[in-house]
Amino acid sequence: MQLSLLELLTAYIQKVSDETVPLAQRQAIPWILWTIWKNRNMILYADTQESLIIQIQKAVEEARLWKELNMQQQTPEILHGLNEETKKWDPPLPGYVKCNIHANWRNAKLHSGVAFIVRDQSGIVLHHARDANTFSPNRATAELRCLVWTLQSLKDLGYQDVVIGSDF
Repeated sequence: MQLSLLELLTAYIQKVSDETVPLAQRQAIPWILWTIWKNRNMILYADTQESLIIQIQKAVEEARLWKELNMQQQTPEILHGLNEETKKWDPPLPGYVKCNIHANWRNAKLHSGVAFIVRDQSGIVLHHARDANTFSPNRATAELRCLVWTLQSLKDLGYQDVVIGSDF
């Protein structure tokens, strides 16, 4: 019996929700598929190939690490105010849009990621963008560069009545 590539991929993806397959193996399926793709590219472009056993071991280990790291990243609620209410998005005043900005700075040797999202009073997304900046010496510099980039972008998009929100 010979199956097409699409049939094989469909069968593997269905195994992700098949509870008769052990959880660790089900969680490794996306990594195994990714490993197959990377191995294909290594064969085509670098004329090299790793052992199948090593590839599967790496895929299973990457799946285990991903699960371990993501189980630890449960986002704590941000509490503010006298009553310690949960912080949520607040809409702008009528006639304005709200632009939330964020810069992701790790250290002075890495690029900073910057992003903004513009919403109307109803919370409907009007525009959003992200970019990478060259090295910034500290988080404050990264945030300021994000603000400058955002303001230039908002000007280019024709916005005039804007409220800026930041977590910095």
